[in-house]
Amino acid sequence: MLNALVKSSLHFRVLVLALAAVLLVVGAQTLKKTPLDVFPEFAPPLVEIQTEAPGLSTEEVESLITVPLENALNGTAYVTTIRSKSVLGLSSVVLLFERGTDLPTARQLVQERVATISSRLPSVAHPPHILPPLSSTSRAMKIGVWSDTLTQMEMTDLALWTIRPRLMSISGVANVAIWGQRDRQFQVLVDPDRLRANGVTLDQVVLAAGDAATVSAGGFIDTPNQRLPVKHANAITTPGELADTLVTTIGGAPIRIGDVAEVVVGHPPPIGDAVINDRQGLLLIVEKQPRGNTLDVSLEVEKAMELLRPGLTILASLFVALTVTPAMSLILLPGAKERTRDAPLVRFLKAIYRRILPAFVAVPRLALFLILATFAITGFAVTKLGEEFGIGLVMRGAEERLSPILMTALCASLALLPLIFRGNLPGHEIEYPMAVVIVGGVATSTILNLFLMPALYGWLGQKQTKVIPR
Repeated sequence: MLNALVKSSLHFRVLVLALAAVLLVVGAQTLKKTPLDVFPEFAPPLVEIQTEAPGLSTEEVESLITVPLENALNGTAYVTTIRSKSVLGLSSVVLLFERGTDLPTARQLVQERVATISSRLPSVAHPPHILPPLSSTSRAMKIGVWSDTLTQMEMTDLALWTIRPRLMSISGVANVAIWGQRDRQFQVLVDPDRLRANGVTLDQVVLAAGDAATVSAGGFIDTPNQRLPVKHANAITTPGELADTLVTTIGGAPIRIGDVAEVVVGHPPPIGDAVINDRQGLLLIVEKQPRGNTLDVSLEVEKAMELLRPGLTILASLFVALTVTPAMSLILLPGAKERTRDAPLVRFLKAIYRRILPAFVAVPRLALFLILATFAITGFAVTKLGEEFGIGLVMRGAEERLSPILMTALCASLALLPLIFRGNLPGHEIEYPMAVVIVGGVATSTILNLFLMPALYGWLGQKQTKVIPR
């Protein structure tokens, strides 16, 4: 049967070549729009819920937060596996869904379950947070920020209010995580001895400090022709203003927060830290959305950093390193070390980006040229050996190559079939898409060798009319 198909491809070689040319053009156009990534999306649809609980131990996080969340999420539609992890002050629950599950639908199902348990978690715990969907490789770029003049909190303000919003506006960016972050906050450091001396309880201080920072509505005032809104002026802008807040009155004497505590500007205890060029700084990790184009995301992030450079260079230095796209070069904005710009690795990556990468863009034309050159050389060699290069020779060669091609393709495909059928098992998620790609490539190359190659050789053999004796 296969011999008949090969003979048919030789008989209708013009039609086969025309279809191949159409597929070549379609493939070249599709290549321009194909997302670029190091790995395919091998992970199944998943949803991760994180809950912060400052001050709780690992055992308390597990029993008071993680277990109730797991119980509430058990039985969610399309869920195959639930994994959880509890550490000091943080709970993480990951739900893996069946392959093919619509991710927005899965997130909606999880959100409905989480809403039923949120009110029953300890008051010290923050509301459960569903992380944004990320690609399998997740991290697309790393950006380092450091400064000789700004403090860690000032750099955090710069990253939170200037850099991160600009990067989050880029299509394909799912999240920008900041390592080494120091959130600015007013801290009331209570002195127990001063509390006892003034006859004030800790609860009174907590209530007074909370009321002072609470934003409340001012209402409105109606006039004969319009309604005027009333806005409360923010009473707390400096530590001194918070220290002047009244706690209570004892014997007609006011007791203020500053009488029993010290009010300072500080930051919460850090969970992680970042070291940039042997100094403390911030590390911004750009995470990519599922099925996003890594190359497009990287280029857009670079453009955004170039636009931000005039306002950032005088304050802090930036180091932008691509972690997923090796065809791109490392980029150092002004203020970084010049010796890194001239490092051998940087020059090598720049050469790849500027010289080798454009060659891959022209792969269809280059491949076609190489195929035609191979045919010409083969025909010249066969003719020199004294055998007529024609349809008969092509047919005999196709029949002789049929069994080796099929055996090679079947061996490679059969060896990968277990990876395809076991792709849903935990730990084998990356094997399924890779096996599908390889098996598809083997099948495509087999069709190319069995039908397109004989048709091309037959087309060239038709033009050979001279017979050279042995």
